[in-house]
Amino acid sequence: MHPDRLALTAELWQDLLRNRAYVHILGDFVPRSSSRHEVPLDPAATWEEIAKLLPGFEIVKVANDHARWLLILKRGGHLAGIDASRGRAVVEAMSTSLDAQAVLDEVVKALEARAPQEEAARDDGVWVEFCLAGRHRTDRVSQFVRCPAWGAIRNNYPDATRTAVDTLVALPDPGKHGQLIIWHGPTGTGKTYALRAAMLAWRERFLPTVLTDPEKFAASPEYYFDLSSDSRDEALNDPDLPGEFLDDLGGAKAAPRRRLFILEDSAALLLRDGHTGPDVLGRLLNMTDGLLGQGREDLFLVTFNEDVARIDPAFLRPGRCVAHVRFPLHSRDSAAAWLKARGQAPDGLAEAVSLADLYARASGGPIQDAEAGVLKAPKKG
Repeated sequence: MHPDRLALTAELWQDLLRNRAYVHILGDFVPRSSSRHEVPLDPAATWEEIAKLLPGFEIVKVANDHARWLLILKRGGHLAGIDASRGRAVVEAMSTSLDAQAVLDEVVKALEARAPQEEAARDDGVWVEFCLAGRHRTDRVSQFVRCPAWGAIRNNYPDATRTAVDTLVALPDPGKHGQLIIWHGPTGTGKTYALRAAMLAWRERFLPTVLTDPEKFAASPEYYFDLSSDSRDEALNDPDLPGEFLDDLGGAKAAPRRRLFILEDSAALLLRDGHTGPDVLGRLLNMTDGLLGQGREDLFLVTFNEDVARIDPAFLRPGRCVAHVRFPLHSRDSAAAWLKARGQAPDGLAEAVSLADLYARASGGPIQDAEAGVLKAPKKG
């Protein structure tokens, strides 16, 4: 927070502006006024495109990475800085005279040519935050993930799995039954497919948060606190969060949503004979229903391919574990019924078949290098 400008002498105000980021590179440029405003900007807009919208300005400096760019422009005694990231731009104008506001208005007006295009509301998925522990902060990327409705895909699963997920997604508040959900079964049995359906079913209550480095998350209290301490009000004012993710928060009048932390292929964190150590197990238990977990009321959904019998029994205790759902391979009879329902011949089936194998078979199978040297391509559907 800067001091009240009206309470500063002209000399102190110039010193304050001179010490702003990037002003020092301009040598004898001594600003007397400054004005700042944040505007929406097409996430695909590049600094080169924006520079062309301001032909009277000279480019002084450009900084650019995969998610953010900074463009500094100068025209006579006027300076404009544009800091753009994920659909928003912070525009600041400085002037050696008292004309900063007029310069700001000119730049903001030019940026309207690259304002985001209005998009129809999307009901076919959810915004998901993907997180990674960086060296000094948690790096986050928000992405829209298309999700099927559970009712549209439930017949892909054996009876017991289908019934268990039916019950789980229908719970008005899963957090009242515990905070840990475990989905386990062999690879290719549709765990992630069902997870996407669950995210869609719960999108009004939970913000999906994928931990791309679950071992670090479980081992580092700082990592967890960095994410769990976010409040909706803080997020709405966070310049590093994408606008579309903030829109998904529902604004200041919406009821706050809890986080659904997703840890895929993370059996090692829960195994009795794992290599994470007792400290990591203890932290996870505390997150799920210790005092910290009781206060946060987040959900943790862990998926893995190992047998649930290897999991530390403490994680399966009622009141902590909402559900541990098994995703098995299809039996031969079940696989045959799945194929027949899609007009496919159930010939040559093994005793146990994964859902991924069934989908591959229904589409003609993966591209293969056949012995005859002819590529076999999937069917066009």
